[in-house]
Amino acid sequence: MITPNPIQAMILAEDPLRYLIGGDTGVGKTLLALWLSEGRTLVVSDKTARIGGNFERDAKLIGMTPPPHISKEDFKKNVPEACDTLILDECEWAFGVDTNTYSKNKVQHIKTSAIHEAIYTYIQKHQPKRIYFLSATPCEKKMQAWAAARLLGVLKKSDFESFTLFRANTHMDRPRGYSTLWLEKDTEKSKANVRKFLRSFGYFGQAADKVPPKIIDIHVELTEEQKLKMVETGEKYPEKKTEDENGNVPKGAIDENSAVRGGVLYRIECGVFTEWIFDDEKHTQKKIYTKIPNNYLPEILKLVNKEKNPIIFAEYTKQIALIKEYLQENTDLNIVSIQGTMKDEVKKKALHDIANVPGTVLIAQSSMSSSWETLIGTATIYASVTRWRHYHQGMGRNSRHVNRTEEKNVYRLYLGPQSSKIWDGRIDKRKDFNDALR
Repeated sequence: MITPNPIQAMILAEDPLRYLIGGDTGVGKTLLALWLSEGRTLVVSDKTARIGGNFERDAKLIGMTPPPHISKEDFKKNVPEACDTLILDECEWAFGVDTNTYSKNKVQHIKTSAIHEAIYTYIQKHQPKRIYFLSATPCEKKMQAWAAARLLGVLKKSDFESFTLFRANTHMDRPRGYSTLWLEKDTEKSKANVRKFLRSFGYFGQAADKVPPKIIDIHVELTEEQKLKMVETGEKYPEKKTEDENGNVPKGAIDENSAVRGGVLYRIECGVFTEWIFDDEKHTQKKIYTKIPNNYLPEILKLVNKEKNPIIFAEYTKQIALIKEYLQENTDLNIVSIQGTMKDEVKKKALHDIANVPGTVLIAQSSMSSSWETLIGTATIYASVTRWRHYHQGMGRNSRHVNRTEEKNVYRLYLGPQSSKIWDGRIDKRKDFNDALR
């Protein structure tokens, strides 16, 4: 018989009707949402979460009939009937609100994603008695906190007034060509205000007895071929900042080539170079992928031979293919992979194998790092990752509530200067706002 853990018991005692359950990975958010639900329950998530089957598995553990579980794509195609309890799993997909506004008939409007508006319209129409949003990383950006509050119906002012006030408190405007770029304020006062706001309608703690993972950094030398490609990239995408009408570069102006240059450099470090080749005769462009000799594949081989059912996360589909081919050629292990373009049945088979078949290695696209689990895996390997949310979620795939006292190994590959910049800056300095909530 499963009984609530201390965190679950605390929230169950409060019995909130509309709540953002942002507890860390392994807290038991799925079970908690099931215990809180009543009447006709509907679960909506991304496709990976639906395929992972967490709700079906946990409902059976506590003797409940599994609730209907649809993907957000299904929701947009065929809006479901009214429900009494609405659960959004890995809910950040529903928090698409832009910091910029748009003008229509000389009136400013908030720019939101289609799925955000679809969920908002459904809630306004059917008014579910209970609404629960679940995610260990619900607010990658501060504006997502406002989006969550709008969907839950806890805003105290009109939408537009509340939006502009929230943006003024959390962002600063910077010129970018003929438009405006809104940058998050990285101040303790701003973070504290948003934390207080979120905690007024949600929970963001973690299990006190959860053993943290053992972080192991592996530095890999670049090959001469990679170094040459990186020099060529720097020449192709030099620094470019927009000048004002007087020919001066405004203070705080953004290097417009920075993002493209950084992305290309990172792909080179990952061993996959992408370029467009123009055919003068046919007047068409063709995308060419070139493998670049690298030194990190042998390091991954050492790790998969050392660990049991390890998970490898990689950012790019061509990199996944590169790693998979190398491991299949050099091991007798069961090498499976998941990425966004795969069919659901292929993903389901791969997730089954990593969780149940000894001697399996799963290579997963970094963005597919949530809503599935493997309790028999001993390690997580990051070949590449660009977002803190994907990094944090990925570590939770083999570190769940039931094995929270087991230490797991986390290997992080430093592939070159761009990779180091991501690990030391974007990940370890935790620009992602989720970390400020703990």
